Amino acid sequence: MFILGMDIGYSNLKLAFGESGRKPETALFPAGAAPEDYVSKSILASHSKGGFEVKVGGETYVAGIDQSSIDGWTRVLSSEYPFSDDYKALFHAALMVTEKSEIDMLVTGLPVEQSVSDEFKAKLIDHLTGQHEISEGRFVTVKRVKVIPQPVGAFIDYLMTVDDPRIVQASRVLVIDPGFFSVDWCAIDKGNFDKSSSDSSQDAMSVLLEEAGRLLTADTGRPFDLATLEDAARGDRLVPVFGEMKDLNLYLDLAAGNVSENVMKAVRQKMRRSKIQGADFILLAGGGAEHYKDAASKIMEGSKVVTGEEPVLANARGFFQLGKGNQ
Repeated sequence: MFILGMDIGYSNLKLAFGESGRKPETALFPAGAAPEDYVSKSILASHSKGGFEVKVGGETYVAGIDQSSIDGWTRVLSSEYPFSDDYKALFHAALMVTEKSEIDMLVTGLPVEQSVSDEFKAKLIDHLTGQHEISEGRFVTVKRVKVIPQPVGAFIDYLMTVDDPRIVQASRVLVIDPGFFSVDWCAIDKGNFDKSSSDSSQDAMSVLLEEAGRLLTADTGRPFDLATLEDAARGDRLVPVFGEMKDLNLYLDLAAGNVSENVMKAVRQKMRRSKIQGADFILLAGGGAEHYKDAASKIMEGSKVVTGEEPVLANARGFFQLGKGNQ
């Protein structure tokens, strides 16, 4: 049985895939996607375009590229993102990466506020199931699709890697997943999803990057666009400033104080409405996990703050594991 765990975010495309009886392969790509006419041609590259050339509605898209290499194409940042052509281009790129013509089980996630809508989930399942022409004359069939709240993937991944999973299974775990567009969180109590303690916030990595860019500009006088900062955050965290390289991490850490604390205030307010208070563990996932650690450690006294290995891939790996359990 071939399983694909697919986490399509606004900043990264994260994949875990393979046969159910083996350790999955993982892959991580930038989540830039646009029609080929909007993709810049690098003067440094040996080929004109990076990424994957895929077909979307009869048009050629390039997917899995940095946002900074896209010029004149407005990225989709809304709740309808899973039904956009940009998302479909990244979906087709994910199918291309597997090198398979059939996917037995595809597991993906939605932000918490969308995942609690049965109608929204059913629409996405229908959208992803069936035969897809990913490039000219190349078809891939997806037989079954399962959609879950994105942070649940990180919980499953942590459960599979921790030394004593029984402790985690018996505990109340608050999973916080900072993405580019939204920060999602959910409480999992003794393995059960607690809807009343789960939600999303718009104070995400995009807000953090914008604030870091503002601080960097105030310090140096050099303005930065969001795409450049996003590319640096995904890479070596260095940005060029008047002939020198500046460490973006310094400014992200400064920016994280206000942004992450606003998120934690929203989390705390939501948790207060639950019948069950507090958490034994706070699990941080996603590419921006480290910038929320200090604020997370203050949200609930006594909670143990943890992260898994390579937290940016945690959801995709967890999706794969969940797919194994749905054979």
